[in-house]
Amino acid sequence: MPTESVQLALAAWRAAGLGHGGIYLSTPITTGLEAYRLVERLRADDFEAARKRHPDLWASVVQKPNEDSAEKAAGALRKANRGLVVVNPAAVHITGWHQPDYDHLWSSLLNTFRPQVAVMDGWQFSRGARLEIALAIAAGLPVTDQRERPMSTEELSDIAASADATINSTHLWSSYAETLPDITG
Repeated sequence: MPTESVQLALAAWRAAGLGHGGIYLSTPITTGLEAYRLVERLRADDFEAARKRHPDLWASVVQKPNEDSAEKAAGALRKANRGLVVVNPAAVHITGWHQPDYDHLWSSLLNTFRPQVAVMDGWQFSRGARLEIALAIAAGLPVTDQRERPMSTEELSDIAASADATINSTHLWSSYAETLPDITG
């Protein structure tokens, strides 16, 4: 685990003012609803198989659109909340890092700075976003949608359950269900 890198990132966010209030944008990056659709279309066994066999397609259909949507939402949040730091995790790419490294970084940020967590549309189909929402709920952090409408734990749980039903209708449910965090613990 790149602890030194996480500490440097936290120090940079502290220097940028995140300690005085901020918003963390929880968003699908490398997964999400389009990832499920693409895996189904490709008849791949799972996300990893689809990513490895079709990296350019995965980037253009899943990751790039997710990153673009996150940047647009982060810009809108910055405009509406002048003076607050808005963290867009889709803009962070660290060579050599893997998903557990990013999980550690984002959970450290949430636990250290305790920001408002704004969820992007489609968060319920992302393992990482669901993990972040679970952490936010457990820590008592305010959770809003990307337009800053407050969301209750019950509403978030209902949305996640609906996504589970959608995923369950695909051949991926048996392999992916185990990795989706229960957002209410």
